[in-house]
Amino acid sequence: LDRIDLRQDAEGLALAGGRYLTRRVYEELGRSALGEAQTRVEWQLTPDLTLITSFAEDGEQRASLRWREEEEAH
Repeated sequence: LDRIDLRQDAEGLALAGGRYLTRRVYEELGRSALGEAQTRVEWQLTPDLTLITSFAEDGEQRASLRWREEEEAH
């Protein structure tokens, strides 16, 4: 595993773990406090832009873009 995520939400503790499939693709499998399974995939499209998708056991699907601007060192 490359990352482990343990977080508290309104229902209790959620646990997820994942690994990089390539340098730009990360896959994570998790389980919510209610026992629902979820899969999340992050694709780094450019150094500043990442597409994040998630699929839940109940059929819920989400997609989002994350943009990050690095500050230049002076």
